[in-house]
Amino acid sequence: MRGDKRRRCDAKKQIFDHGINGVKQVMNKLNTTMNLQEVDQACPTGLSWARRPITQGETTGIDGITEWLAPVGKDKYDIEISASLVTITAKILTNVPNLLSWSSTHHNILLLPPTLLYSTGPWTKANLMTAV
Repeated sequence: MRGDKRRRCDAKKQIFDHGINGVKQVMNKLNTTMNLQEVDQACPTGLSWARRPITQGETTGIDGITEWLAPVGKDKYDIEISASLVTITAKILTNVPNLLSWSSTHHNILLLPPTLLYSTGPWTKANLMTAV
């Protein structure tokens, strides 16, 4: 009983002497930090090209577009080709600058100028540090 009273007095003295740090020590919560698990932030993720209208007598040109996209690499990017749109999205945000530099030097006459695609996440794992 006397030991319990002494412990309570010591705890109160610790809180009084050290303020918030005293509270952390009494509650045994020293060095409590939380790791950042995910972040919601608008980041560029890829590019999108609208296809030029096809005039009568022209072919769709899908073969030319797939050949044009061959150096991009399907391991780092998701590529979607539709009748009206070509979209390349990076799987990891650190690959977006490479895509931008590639697109500025490689043009295709079947496509209009590219537009930048954004996404807000949530970004986790490999994309977390880039998004932050």
